[in-house]
Amino acid sequence: PVRLEAVDANGLLPIASATSDFVTAYSFRRYLQKQLAPFLVGGELPLPDPLAEQLPRPRALHPEITARWPAASSALLARDPQTLLALAIDHSVGLTKIRGGAIPIPNDSKAPKPMLQMPKWGDALSPSEIDDVVAYLFTLGPAKAPGAKPAKDDF
Repeated sequence: PVRLEAVDANGLLPIASATSDFVTAYSFRRYLQKQLAPFLVGGELPLPDPLAEQLPRPRALHPEITARWPAASSALLARDPQTLLALAIDHSVGLTKIRGGAIPIPNDSKAPKPMLQMPKWGDALSPSEIDDVVAYLFTLGPAKAPGAKPAKDDF
């Protein structure tokens, strides 16, 4: 396990811990392997083959948790209609028309797909337009004194 505060958007190693820029993934991996241990719980690196030994059995959940959220029965997992009707939910809510989860399966193969995710803008904006958007975003940051050096957390 890793402490939550040890994880950032870049991975397990805090970005500010790097002492230089890494121009190759190889050089970053070498640095990471030498510097990561203090940031892991207990300071121990993962085992080379963690599945070579039998994994410990998970601890039992606290009784309050199992009382509030009991394990699903085989009938519930099988979507038995009578078992589903016994659930304390609003049964007036119908099925969704979108089938297929995150990537919907259209009922009509000729119909446009519903927009459920942010579209890719790579082909929609020219490089010049992207530069304009980036320049605008930088105007939203805090004002800096002329000639001031950027802070480490500046974007």
